[in-house]
Amino acid sequence: GQFSGSVDASSTRAKDLARFEEEHRHWLPDYALFRTLKAHHPESWRDWPLGLREKEPNAIDAFRKEHGLELRQRVYLQWLAFRQLEAARAAMASLGVGLIGDEPFLVADDAADVWAHRDLYRFDATVGAPPDAFSADGQEWGLPPYRWDAIRDTRYALFHERGAHTSQLYDAVRIDHVVGLYRTYHRPIDKTVAHYFYPTGQDAQLAQGEAVLKAFAASGTELIAEDLGVIPDFVRDSLTGLGIPGHRVLRWEQEAGRFREPKTYPELSLTTTGTHDTESSAEWWDELSEWERTSVASLEGMSHLAKGHDHWDDPVWAALLWKALSAPSRLVIFPVIDVLALRARINTPNTVGPDNWSYRLPWTTSALEADAIVGSRMKLLKKLATQHDRAGAPSAAE
Repeated sequence: GQFSGSVDASSTRAKDLARFEEEHRHWLPDYALFRTLKAHHPESWRDWPLGLREKEPNAIDAFRKEHGLELRQRVYLQWLAFRQLEAARAAMASLGVGLIGDEPFLVADDAADVWAHRDLYRFDATVGAPPDAFSADGQEWGLPPYRWDAIRDTRYALFHERGAHTSQLYDAVRIDHVVGLYRTYHRPIDKTVAHYFYPTGQDAQLAQGEAVLKAFAASGTELIAEDLGVIPDFVRDSLTGLGIPGHRVLRWEQEAGRFREPKTYPELSLTTTGTHDTESSAEWWDELSEWERTSVASLEGMSHLAKGHDHWDDPVWAALLWKALSAPSRLVIFPVIDVLALRARINTPNTVGPDNWSYRLPWTTSALEADAIVGSRMKLLKKLATQHDRAGAPSAAE
């Protein structure tokens, strides 16, 4: 649909559009205005003409008047997109399939949220991650930190709104970098002080994290915690107390040089073979040392991998998926890369480039449905799931 600007206000569609605008008034006007401003001033908002940068009423009113049709069109497109997603979710629900969304921990500096609500963000530091398995120096994300004191003064209204918003779109939401809601890793821009966590002290961190997550879940959204990397024990204990499942990634669950039996994972967890930040299971298997393959083969039901499977093949593929499905975890999901036994990579952490987040499946959904090899894999996957009483659950593909 092309928006012409001519609307019959009495029509059913026009009334629905007006209802949508009212329901989403806490973000939609700012978003439409920012996107339209960016269309005419593609540089960062920090480099916009002073009146627009500082949201001076006269400058904003003049811009709205000059570009009113563009503003309406952006609202109209959001309405179409939301209604299409709602229809898709309803269709999925009728098939017994749930939809999991993703909640980013923070937003970019050059974003509508930051431009419109500068009082909720700090600009003397950026956010990243401390040193971990991915980076000896930690990760620099270049994102503006929240002003947690200001957010606390609003009784975490920002997260109440986000929770209510996502509950309209998804059956569950994965909270990215959940530890950052308890304590955010600040990297001062002027480098006069060392990197630091805020807030300081375990009691303050615990109080903040739980307040944020409770605000987000107030609308009934089911939460999943991305709790990978360097996570203090008190954060994992807190998530357990809140009833929020964390991740169990098969390849990372090791103790004393041996892989843990998935059947020992807690019920309050999400088990998976990998994430968007890891290489595919095929690449992982081929790069394993001999002792690691021996450790995998020593797991219950995996002894057939002890010999003759030094390189990735279909038996390895089936065994790893079967093993993950054996966990008592509330959720078991697989990256689509692993479902289809591909070797592609979706993202490489702490890097920026054309290969990041650019992966697309090389087939259309109709081509996948018609492919005999894919069909055989799906039948086997359903058989594996049935063996662990998971066949009636939502689709395993992430």
